[in-house]
Amino acid sequence: MTTSTTRDSLLVAARPLVVRYCRARLDPDAADDVAQDACLELLEALPRRPPG
Repeated sequence: MTTSTTRDSLLVAARPLVVRYCRARLDPDAADDVAQDACLELLEALPRRPPG
């Protein structure tokens, strides 16, 4: 698996859980914004490896 594919797979798995969690605790508009920010933070927190 490439790094890009791995990141995509992680985001596909995590995003629905993050959205559901946020929607259970926040109003719908804020929940979507917070979920998007959380997913971006998740991707940025992953270690980076040079290609190859």
